[in-house]
Amino acid sequence: MASEVIPPHEDRRIVIGEYEAEELIPELDVTDNADGYDLVTWVRNDQRMADGSMRVVLFVQNYSSQSVTVFVRRKPDGY
Repeated sequence: MASEVIPPHEDRRIVIGEYEAEELIPELDVTDNADGYDLVTWVRNDQRMADGSMRVVLFVQNYSSQSVTVFVRRKPDGY
């Protein structure tokens, strides 16, 4: 779905997509390539738009001294 390189000590807003209904929003699998430690955090935000659709946004913070890549994938069905 998406991947983004986050520079050291920065944050990013990644728009995953807009969906016509809440039940159409896929389950997400978010990973990163950071070397251990919990130096990368993310928060998912589902925003309801004026027309009733939903916008899914991921806010990512990199507390590391190195760039990291964050990968956002759709979870396979059944997980």
